Amino acid sequence: MEEDKKLRLFEKSGLQLPEVIRGKGQQMGDVLKLLENMLLFDNCDEGTAILASTRPARLKELDESSRVAVLAHSIMAYLFTFSEEHLRRISSRVTSDTTLWISRLFRFNEASAFFHEDAREGVVRVCRLALLLRFPRWGHEGQDAFEGKLPVVYVSEAAQAGLGPYICQQLGLPASCLHVVACQGTPSKQMHRISLRALEQAIAEDEAADRVPAVILAHAGTPLVGHTDDLQGIQDMCKKHRIWLHVTGSSLALLTLYSVPEYVQPAETGDSMTLELSEWLGLPAVPHVTLFKASEPTLVHQVGLSSLHLPVKLTCLPLWIVLQHLGHDGLLGRIQRCIDLVSAAGEGTSLGGVGSFQSNKLFHALETTKEVQILGVEKKKKLQPGEEVITHYRSARELISSAICALLVFDTALPTIVFRFSDVKLPPAREVAPYAVNAVPENHVDETDDETYLNAANLWLLDQLRHDVPQVVLELINVEPMGVFLRFAPLESANWIGTEPSDVDRCLQVLDDHLAVIRATCAQQRLFRVAIAAQTRLKPVPMPNWAGLGAVQYVPETDGLDLRKLHEEMVAQLKSDDTAFLLGQSSDGQPCILFGMVTSGFDTASLVRVVLDIGKQVEESSRQLEQLVEKLTLGIARANEDLEKEHVEQLLQEGVFRQIPVVGSLVNWWSPPPKEAQKGRTFDLDTGTIGSTELTYKTHLQVKHKSQSS
Repeated sequence: MEEDKKLRLFEKSGLQLPEVIRGKGQQMGDVLKLLENMLLFDNCDEGTAILASTRPARLKELDESSRVAVLAHSIMAYLFTFSEEHLRRISSRVTSDTTLWISRLFRFNEASAFFHEDAREGVVRVCRLALLLRFPRWGHEGQDAFEGKLPVVYVSEAAQAGLGPYICQQLGLPASCLHVVACQGTPSKQMHRISLRALEQAIAEDEAADRVPAVILAHAGTPLVGHTDDLQGIQDMCKKHRIWLHVTGSSLALLTLYSVPEYVQPAETGDSMTLELSEWLGLPAVPHVTLFKASEPTLVHQVGLSSLHLPVKLTCLPLWIVLQHLGHDGLLGRIQRCIDLVSAAGEGTSLGGVGSFQSNKLFHALETTKEVQILGVEKKKKLQPGEEVITHYRSARELISSAICALLVFDTALPTIVFRFSDVKLPPAREVAPYAVNAVPENHVDETDDETYLNAANLWLLDQLRHDVPQVVLELINVEPMGVFLRFAPLESANWIGTEPSDVDRCLQVLDDHLAVIRATCAQQRLFRVAIAAQTRLKPVPMPNWAGLGAVQYVPETDGLDLRKLHEEMVAQLKSDDTAFLLGQSSDGQPCILFGMVTSGFDTASLVRVVLDIGKQVEESSRQLEQLVEKLTLGIARANEDLEKEHVEQLLQEGVFRQIPVVGSLVNWWSPPPKEAQKGRTFDLDTGTIGSTELTYKTHLQVKHKSQSS
């Protein structure tokens, strides 16, 4: 009895807990099965049952190095079962080895390393270190240590969105301590590069305002377009004004590709840098690394760039294992493979009918295509068959064995390429006689918003490339004030999804095909507008964000038709023969028909006539349907009136007493009413006449008379 009472009390004590963790818990097999289903299916949320509607998840196949990186986390968890002394020796060895290897690989000698999960954490810590170096009492006195001279952090306007405010928030600095430096340049130059003149002017203004320039955040590859700042000029400025220089960007990966002879001292690339090795190498669970140079270990420990906490020191264990497994050749191979995807394509690749390029460069294939604009690169003349490519920068292989400054490696390769379709100048239309059906009206004016159409065309181009070549990861970015561009950054994706040179070759071929479609569509747009202007039943609808031929609205002759249903039926019939039609909506909410892309030699005038003919057919069908509905409505109303009259007449014939609830039953028993055939009404769809169903009920046949009274 007492045991039962204790058992009930124990069960009640766990009622507030979720059912899955009540009592003795779940069987390990059930837990692992649930986890397996969550990993294998996108929408598996409940239990172990697999529903028919579950979607298989896209799982990345891990190579040997990736499996080692994942395994390292399990090893790291197991190490915490060791004694503290043993664990300290292991963590010290792992941390020192990894720091030495990374600093040598990226030619940042005599540097310390900070390993972190959040990419922004490294820049926050080095900014805190830079402030402590300029204001030693800031750590314990706070802003009082500034004595009215606020520090200034300089950030490029091309930096990651929100990075500057995040740094000030983490450091407890007011927003006035952030100075955003403008960039300079034209679309044919490094337009996202920090303007040295603007930076120097900003420093002079801050010093004149009794402020202290403390940190400059520069880029070796901006987050959006991959442009590199003038690091040598910025570094000279930093030395002059005692400013800390921190460098980030994907171009830092290029530092591993070139060797420097021992007798040559490589130039410094700043006071600190952040490396995103997980992204560049395509390895999961590998931490970010921030390399920095500091001579005061006490300050380094104070800002959290070093730690005595063993779990923090072991964060680099996956990187320690992977670097040994890959070796120098493996690491360089992964980075070089990404660079080659941008700078090289397979043999015979060409765009726009130029012929095969002797150097087979992807960059030059885009650069010499008339309709393609590469951001930050001046347009080169189109190569003739057999003509060699003359590069405007030194090739990577020419610099491998030469003594170079570390800062020059950023001019040898393009880790990110940003391009777009840019030629929307329509060729002159063919000459048409004034009396022709599709002649241009005298007051006709072509209205084309080139920039808006450029954005729409590039969005369509991106969709086609993503569909045809999913192995090449392309992004759509908005570059102010120019518009949208396509961005290819293999360092961020190639090692993750396994992009091969053959995929880039395929992308170039598909790009060439789709550029031909865009060219043909642009050439046909004026003829399309002329053909629409010649039709009174078709009205052009401005759709600036549509990349196809254009949009029209069918204007029916019959009033009162539902325009949306009319256009839906037209699009359904048009799509049965050609899928290049869509139902659209104008700015005022009216339905319209969107004409898609066309190929060279397409007969636009005949397409317009087809749309017009289908519109007339659908309108006629809709008109007949409207008439039929009207007849049905009137017929039903008349039938109801007739039935109501018959019902009243029947009540008068039977008498009032039969309608009283109690008396009516007695009267019906005494004198039963006559049994008459059930009456109703029929409606003839051919003639629109209404008749009685009396004959139908008598003969049990549906008899059709030649003439029926209505």
